[in-house]
Amino acid sequence: MHENFKAVQLAASLLHWKHVSSALFKVDIAKAFDAVNWNFLLAIPRHMGFSRRWINWISLLLLTASTKIILNRQPGKCIIHARGLR
Repeated sequence: MHENFKAVQLAASLLHWKHVSSALFKVDIAKAFDAVNWNFLLAIPRHMGFSRRWINWISLLLLTASTKIILNRQPGKCIIHARGLR
């Protein structure tokens, strides 16, 4: 947490020193990860010009996300995620 604060502080100082008009936003996303829409998430780097290959790698990471719940030392059925982030 301290490293994040320091990074923001340094970025703000640099922007101020270079006289760059800017705005910094602090967004609380602690609970937002459960609601992240993967289509939207992948549309952002596509819009920013990332290569299709890179976007496919990220998509593969998202699509292979799964969980098993262990109950009484026995793993349950595999739960395939459709939303949220690991």
